[in-house]
Amino acid sequence: MMFSLLPFNLLWCQSVSLPVDLPVIINGQQLPRFTGRDLSNIRVFSLKNNKLSVIPFQIDQRNSQQDWVWNVTQNNSQTHDNEDPENQQVYDHNDQLVFLTGDLGQQASLSTLAGLKASILQQVQVSTAESDSALGWVYIAYYDSNPPPLSPVHYMSYQPKPVQVNSETYQISYSEQSIAVINQLSISGHELIDRFKIRGKAEVAVLFFNSSIKFNEEEVDGYPVGYINGPVRTIKRVVNYVDLGAGMRSPSLNCDHFYYPDYVRIPVLLSRSLGVKKIILRIGLDYHNVNFQYFYAQGADNIQSLKRNQGRNLLLGSNRSQWHVLSGSDYSLLSLLEVPDNILSLLRVSPYILYEPNLTDLPEKYPGMEPEAGFKITTRKEFPPGEYIVYMTNVLMNKTYKMGTGEQINQLLTKPLKVVTKPVVSGY
Repeated sequence: MMFSLLPFNLLWCQSVSLPVDLPVIINGQQLPRFTGRDLSNIRVFSLKNNKLSVIPFQIDQRNSQQDWVWNVTQNNSQTHDNEDPENQQVYDHNDQLVFLTGDLGQQASLSTLAGLKASILQQVQVSTAESDSALGWVYIAYYDSNPPPLSPVHYMSYQPKPVQVNSETYQISYSEQSIAVINQLSISGHELIDRFKIRGKAEVAVLFFNSSIKFNEEEVDGYPVGYINGPVRTIKRVVNYVDLGAGMRSPSLNCDHFYYPDYVRIPVLLSRSLGVKKIILRIGLDYHNVNFQYFYAQGADNIQSLKRNQGRNLLLGSNRSQWHVLSGSDYSLLSLLEVPDNILSLLRVSPYILYEPNLTDLPEKYPGMEPEAGFKITTRKEFPPGEYIVYMTNVLMNKTYKMGTGEQINQLLTKPLKVVTKPVVSGY
């Protein structure tokens, strides 16, 4: 016999098309009935075309220090959750269950859900931060034994050496010599970049000594820690520091990279030591052999032609302008800078475009920026010493940019989705 804990008036999911496929992240504390349950017996279902099907999902575990439990460790990091019983993997309060908005479906009736024959069943309704209208629903199920097969679909794949990350939309590869150098980024097989560039300058003043120390992405050093390679997202951690020369280097800091099917979040270390007056940092993608025709920045009045701005160095917008788009006929790329709230007012941040095909800015494989686009960050005098991480998020689209979607993507990526979970069945 089945007992509903929901007033089941069915709400059919409207056809809501988001410009980017987002991860839905559910912390273990939101699913208390699943606490202590075997991870291998959990499944996630979605109702589409009147059929309930298993969808791709993953459960990323975190230990008692709130740190990731890696699928694979590369420097003696933890691969077992110290909160789990010995030789078991169970769901607990700080683990994260992750699936994608593209797999959301309709709300299911009790009679349809009864066919799952699950021991525990939970409805999950998802909506955007700006609306109470549901994007859709999924159902998380637990089986005491013999759960249905997992979905064979993997949206992500990861190769550790040399580091390569792939989704259906993009492919990324990293240099084997320099841990921070991205030397290939492709959308649907079309290679776009020369490299990911970091150009920094630290102005140092100690007593009567004043100097400027310059550094680039090849002077960002470190080592890999571990990675999680799931069907929905890939997480890798490296410990990074900046080699400043003359025996000087910045403190080391954990830097977590996140890869989703439609976008990547790349961490950039921002470190200010005592004696450093100011840091000026330029982070961006130096493109090569692309057909981008236009760029658009948050707060700008209109789309700008790249060709008409050839040879110009453009700083776009102000501190409130934290994203920009480059668009061509077959693909486009939106870059968003995520700065922690506690330091945003202490920085000057501006998107920039360099379109100077004949200008050399070593190190690079190909001379010239055709174009180069990213963000310029300058610390204000009130910026405190310490180590901070800002994230450059790149949304990769295999289509031309549609006006208005930039701010929509910005809102979707910076404001968490609303997730409401409710028990469906107390027993049979």
